[in-house]
Formats: sequence, structure tokens, C-alpha cells
Amino acid sequence: MSNFIPGFRLKSILLYLANSASLVTINQIADEIGVSRRTVLRDMQGVEKWLKENGFSLYKKSGKGVMLEGGEEAAKRLVSILNEKIPEVVNIPKDRQKMLLVELLQSKEPVKLYYYTSKFGVSVSTLSNDLDKVEEWLNKYNLTLVRKAGLGVYVSGTEKDFRRAMISLLHENLSEEDLVRLVKNAVTGMETNENITQITVRNRLLNLIDRNSIGKLENILFKLEKTLPYRLVESARIGLMVHLALAIKRIKNNEKISIDPALLEQLKKLNEYLFAKDIAQEVAEQFNIEIPEDEIGYITMHLNGARVYNSTMRDENLNEKKDLFDIANEMIKVAEKEFGVNLTENEKLLYDLVCHLDPALRRLQMDLDIRNPLLDKLKQLFPEAYKISERAAQVLKNRMATEIPESEIGYLAMHFGAAVEKNRTEAKSKYRIIVACPSGIGSSRLLSARLEKEFKDLEIIDILATSDISREYLIENNVDYVISTIPIENCAVKNICVNPLLMEEDKKHIKQIIYGADRILTRHEAGSSGTKGLKDNIRNAANYSSFILDILNNNYLLVNSEISNEKDFASQFPTSEYSDPLVQAAVKESLTNKENLILHDHCVVAICSLKKITESGIVICRAGEGLINKLGGRALNYLIILLVPERLKNSHAGIIKDFGDYISNNLIIKLSDSESTNELSERFHNLIKELYAAKLDEWRNNII
Repeated sequence: MSNFIPGFRLKSILLYLANSASLVTINQIADEIGVSRRTVLRDMQGVEKWLKENGFSLYKKSGKGVMLEGGEEAAKRLVSILNEKIPEVVNIPKDRQKMLLVELLQSKEPVKLYYYTSKFGVSVSTLSNDLDKVEEWLNKYNLTLVRKAGLGVYVSGTEKDFRRAMISLLHENLSEEDLVRLVKNAVTGMETNENITQITVRNRLLNLIDRNSIGKLENILFKLEKTLPYRLVESARIGLMVHLALAIKRIKNNEKISIDPALLEQLKKLNEYLFAKDIAQEVAEQFNIEIPEDEIGYITMHLNGARVYNSTMRDENLNEKKDLFDIANEMIKVAEKEFGVNLTENEKLLYDLVCHLDPALRRLQMDLDIRNPLLDKLKQLFPEAYKISERAAQVLKNRMATEIPESEIGYLAMHFGAAVEKNRTEAKSKYRIIVACPSGIGSSRLLSARLEKEFKDLEIIDILATSDISREYLIENNVDYVISTIPIENCAVKNICVNPLLMEEDKKHIKQIIYGADRILTRHEAGSSGTKGLKDNIRNAANYSSFILDILNNNYLLVNSEISNEKDFASQFPTSEYSDPLVQAAVKESLTNKENLILHDHCVVAICSLKKITESGIVICRAGEGLINKLGGRALNYLIILLVPERLKNSHAGIIKDFGDYISNNLIIKLSDSESTNELSERFHNLIKELYAAKLDEWRNNII
């Protein structure tokens, strides 16, 4: 082996080559490690020299790139040499301590200090300081750092606490976006602005879990989730996959977790236990491992603690939970006294608290961590709300006989802080506002939230569909303005039309109208021919924006499913409004009536208008054989179903066709048979961004 030890940059190039299964260009290498092309060309001489002296060969093809010869076996040997023999010089103590934590948490036996000083290229005193910081962190999870002269250093604790620490280490240092990317592409080829040290630290953190299992786990959950009586939100699904990926790696390393037998018996009575058993069975078969009953218990706990309610739904089961309402009311009384404002009549606060407390209490009861990435900011920006929420949390502490973590207090501060801020500003003189969009939900709720944040002296008294706004209602409720996503004809009060996302120009427009406008502007003046083109452009922009928001809220990318008829469709949504017989009838009509079908080279777009639904949506799936035969046996691989509220079918006809054409021409035609749901999801959302950006430019040009 060569005595020549490459520096950190050369090591980064070598690692990139080891992880590349095909030819890579100099430009690709430069982009990956964050240096110029010229620097890589200069470094390649040292790379080739080191590879040759260590028994490796570099294949070069002019105009195509370079790659390591020897296949997977050579790549593994190269990575092993690089990791074991070459120091990882990380100059930032916090980053080095994270990597040290990963090493310690995965080590099964004591390791001598010399190993770590050699690995990280630091002195014994520097390593000792790092270990002091690491020890503080480990103690939070009931883990002990043991240092014995002549033996080495290791971590002692239960498997439950080891896993808690590992999961927390991941969540503390990886953003939700990183975890989403992990699920979508196992963090290969991630686009990032991070430097090579940050990339190295992040990838080392991800070594805590079995990254190769993510794709299979995603497919397992996709198949089994339909049996749950509720849908998991994306964060819960990702959290479950990370939990399972860690469990798989620990089980493979013979690190078994145990659970209190009495708690396990309680968990077996939950509906989630059956779902957890199904997951365990699939995981056992796919990964050829045995999943003990205790592991199934922890999967059940994760599922039960992830179930959430939406406060706008007023869930019937939630209404039956009197104890939750009692706790919430008691906490509100404490907060009301401390803040000095009336909160007991705030029904929204009550329901929001109950919806939050339901999963939070379950997590506390099962000793599951509650994470709050906003905690530090909340304590800094809203110290009063946080302090008072600490006192309100005493209600929980007394009821549960357990300590309430700061993360949970932070969430309470968000609820109480928002309610108090609204209460205090309501005492001021306000303009009474109706927020409206075509459906009355979806984009208007986003717009309402943005308005409340930006304009403290607007009182939003209701959120309505534009079709529900009448002269009598406006007069009876003393409404000053209607702010809507589309223009409202013959509105009895001033109508302000804005983009659902409330862009900067919309804020200026609102300020001009409300704070400096003449309220007695007549309908004739507002509708003069000079502004007609502008109004048309605004109407089109608002309609398109509202439609895209609906699509982002309601997209179902079922690449592993085939749909030929309404029964196939309903089977994909057993617990949603899409399984309603009226919806099935409308889907049948759209799939059998050729007037509702738009044929493309590789797919068919079915436009389905429904009275039953209030928001537009999209379903992308494989076209079933029955549908293909119905269309003359054309080579159609995919089916796009655009679900549109019936009242929008005519007014949005151009938008619907334009959107369907765009998706089929830019997404479907490029799909491969091996495309996973997560890969499709990422491409779909990127295309929506591109489409909306293009539309913004188009609307801006039309106005100018």
C-alpha cells in the first residue's frame, strides 16, 4: 500500500468515484465536491497515482468521463481503505462530535482512544474535550459514556435508549426536507449547497439506519396503508420509515429491543396493532429477518402516536373524548388568568388544543419523544407565551403524573400565543372581511391565514364560496370588504381580488384599497373598459392559482395500481369521499364517455366533474387492460383522472385542458416502468413548480 495519504479533497473525489456505478465527468465531480473544474483536473493526477499504488485502476473514455474499474467489489475495498486508513479531518468541533456520536452509538465493544484520534486526525486532549460534550448529550437519553484506562471508551444503556438517541440525532441534524429526500431517493444524487464536510457528516448520520431498505419499506407502507381507517400525514409516514429502517439495521446486528409486558398487552388491544403485525410480516419476508413481538409493539406505539385529527373536521370520535376537553378547558382557564384576556369563549382554541392533545398525550403515555424544531425560536421570540404555557402545562403534569417536555410546552405556546394575539388585536378598530374562493375551502383558507398574519386590523368574519355571497348576507353582517381569489360580479361591497398566495403586489393592492380608497366607487367606474383586460388577467391568474393549490392538496400518484373502471377507482380510496356511489357513477361516466377523454401518445386524460367534491384533484395510475380495449387497444400506459367540482367544469375548461396537456407531455411521456411512487411524487411536484413559475411570467407580461 502507498505511503502517500491523500488530503480531504482527494479523498472526496475517491469516495465519489467509489459510489458511482457509471462514467462521471470532471464537471460532475466538481459540482459534487464544490470546487472548480480546473481544480479537479489538477487533483486527478494525485487520484490516479494513489489508485495505481493501491492496486486500483481508473477507466477513462474521451468525451464521456471516468470510472473506477473492478465493479462493486473494488468500490467496497476502496471505501474500506479510505474510511479506515485516512483521517477524516473535520475542523468544526460540533461536526466532529456528531460523527463521534455515530461511531460510539454503533460500536458494540470498547474502542481505544487511539482509534478515534487517528480517524479524526486530532490530539488526545481535543478528543477528550469532544467526549465531554458527547457525554452531556448522551446523558439526556439515559445513556452512559464509559471511559476506562487501558480498555477504551464505549456507551452503556438499554436498546430502547440507544434507539431514542439515534432517532433524535437524526432529527436534530437532518431537516424534514433531508428526510423526505432520503425516502424519495435514498440521498443519492441530492442537489445541495452544502460543503463537503456537511455532506460527509450528513451521510455519516444516515449510516445509523439501513438506507438500502427505504425503497422496499415505501412499497410496503403504500400497499398496507389502505387498511388503516385514516391516512398517515407525510411526516408520520417518513417517521415510520426511518423508525423501521433503524430497527432493521439493529435487528441485523442482533440488537433486540424489549417492552414492558403489561404495556404490550394494552397495545394489542389497539386497532393499530393489527396494522403493525402486517407491517412486521412484510418486513420479515422482504428482509429475511425475524421481527419479535416487542418490535411489533413499538411499531404500534409509533402509529398510535402519529394519528392526528383536523380541528376543522370536528371528528365525532374526538367529540366523545370528554377528558381531553376537560384538560383543554382547565389549561385555557390558567392561560386566561395569566394573560389577562378572555379565552374561554374561543371555540377554535378549544378544538385546536384538543386536536393537538390527543396524539400528544398518547406519545407522553407511551414515553415517545415529542419533537419541536421551532422550540428555540419560540422561546426567543415569544418568552411571555412560553412562560405562561409552562404554567398551563402543570395541568397536564398533574393529570399525567409525568414531566412535560419543553417541546410540548413550545407547541402549547404556539396555540395560546396565536389566540391571545388575535384577542388583543380584536379590541382595536377593524375592517370586517369576508374571504372567498370558488369552493369556499382550500385556497381561501391559505389566503385567510396569510391575511391574518399580514394585516392585524382585518377581522375575517367568515370564509365562503363565491357563489354563497349575497347582498343580504353582506348587509346583515356589516361587511366592509370581500377579498376573493376571483372577481365577484355585482358585489354589494368593494371586492378585492388577489392571488391565493398573497404576493407582495397583492398586499400593496389591499393597502391602497382599504387605507386610501374611496368606498363609494361605483360599479360602473370599477368596470370601465380601461380595466377590463386587467380584470380578465387577474381572474385567469386567480382561477389557475386556485386550481393548482387544489391539485397540490389532492394528488394521488398510484403508479403500482391499474384502473379500468369505477370499481377499480373506488378500491383505491376505501375510506375517503371518493368511494361514495355518486363519485363512482361520475367516474364511470368519465371513463365510458369519449367526450370526457383526451388521448395522448402514451396516456389518456379523463375529466371527471362531480357535484360531491369541493376541490379539484388528480389521480395518476396505470391504464387497466379493460380501458385500453375500450379505446381500441391503443398503446396507452397511463391514465390521468382530473377530478373537478361540477360548477367549475365550464368556467375552468381551458385551465383543465392546459393542465392535463402539460402533465401528459412533461411527466407521463418520460415515466419508466420502474418509477416508484416517491420518484414520481418528486418529479410531479417539481413540474408543478415549473408550470406555476411559467404562468407567473405569462401573467406578469400580460399585465405589463
